[in-house]
Amino acid sequence: MNGEGGDENWLSSWEQQCAESLEEQPNFEQSLISESNNTNRKIWTSFQDSATAVAQLYRDRYSGEPSTIWVQFQTAAGTVTSLYRESHEGLKRTNELAKQSGYQKRNNELFNWAKRKRRLIRREDLLAYLAGKHPPPPSRQNHHHHHPHHRLSPRPRNISPPPGVASADSLDPNLHMFREALVTSPLSCVSRGSDLCAFITDLIGNYDIYFNLNIY
Repeated sequence: MNGEGGDENWLSSWEQQCAESLEEQPNFEQSLISESNNTNRKIWTSFQDSATAVAQLYRDRYSGEPSTIWVQFQTAAGTVTSLYRESHEGLKRTNELAKQSGYQKRNNELFNWAKRKRRLIRREDLLAYLAGKHPPPPSRQNHHHHHPHHRLSPRPRNISPPPGVASADSLDPNLHMFREALVTSPLSCVSRGSDLCAFITDLIGNYDIYFNLNIY
């Protein structure tokens, strides 16, 4: 009961209730992972619909009737708006869950640390843990006896920015992604036939040929 680690039976009844309350909370980290995956699927589907609508509008810009073009424009505008809304709402949901997950993880770390300490926690120990530092020596007489094995607060992970979209291809990477969404979209390749996919693929292929001829 007087040292770090060891038996946890020194927890009072009220403290044990607090421990059980923490354990009964929902797993926000798992909820965040699930919500992120779900949001990514929804955004990709919306992007596929947008790519299909924009490609259809471009293909029929001259051959279609004005009324048909107007309907296609409304469809394209609607799909792009849906893409924005889906992205915006998904970002709000994941941000909120990310904050909840961070708070929960920090609370659990503090609670587990507190259970391993003495019944009375010194203020400098708590501040040192939060700052990720070694606590100060207990006294001047014992300043030669360092304790390098104190548990430190986990250092925050370095989150690397997403990699750049550099590509060796001459074509804009965004256009490649647009084509990928269009080719795999059920809306373009099933409901409206594969001709739209072939049209965009040929258009991009012709652009590549033209671009390469002008380079050399």
